[in-house]
Amino acid sequence: DDVRSALARARRDLEVCETLRTVPFREGLYALYVLAGWMPEPRVEEVAERVRAVATETVVVEVLPPARGHRSVPSLISNPAWLRPFEVLVDTFGLPGYDELNPTLVATVVFLLTYGMMFGDLGHGALLAIAGLLLRRVSSFGTVVAAAGASATLFGALYGVAFGHPVMAPLWLQPLRAIFPLLIAAVVAGAVILNLGFALNLVTAWRSGDRPRFWLGASGVVDLAFYWVLLGGGLAAFGGLVS
Repeated sequence: DDVRSALARARRDLEVCETLRTVPFREGLYALYVLAGWMPEPRVEEVAERVRAVATETVVVEVLPPARGHRSVPSLISNPAWLRPFEVLVDTFGLPGYDELNPTLVATVVFLLTYGMMFGDLGHGALLAIAGLLLRRVSSFGTVVAAAGASATLFGALYGVAFGHPVMAPLWLQPLRAIFPLLIAAVVAGAVILNLGFALNLVTAWRSGDRPRFWLGASGVVDLAFYWVLLGGGLAAFGGLVS
């Protein structure tokens, strides 16, 4: 990482030197101002036109793509309006890097499914959903609370449980009467979530050009293969295929 950071600084210094060579030398001084910054790619032409419009001297606008692995490249997170309240689920752990995928949608789906599965209750879920709708008047976090309540209500219907007691025929199963199938479902859900994390990490490593991380890094291809060997062995032992 230190070597990459030093290389990025050297490249920036080289760009400045190359720019200086194009500036006319007058009366012992370089008449030069250098302005640099980041901007969304769709706004490049707009900003360039505005700079040219107010400039009183010759202006050279150079657009440089972000260097791979450059730590200082800012992230521009763009989510649809309905998904923005759930950005807090990701922001709690930090913004994704420029070369990383935006995990907001995946984190939202996983959070709502796991929350509903653990807290499935028609009564408590409905109360939580109502509280979230009221909270929306003062905070966008109310949307997260309301969605979590809705998920808990849905799973409460699947469990046939309200306020901790069976009140109807379950659409799926009753947790206290089907503990083993529920545990199996939880293990399967956990395996799916883990493999989804593996997949997102591999895509991010490949997009950023970090081949060592892709193959040998934490949660890389080798780690994924090792995980599947252990999981396959466990499933084989559980199914009685091996002793």
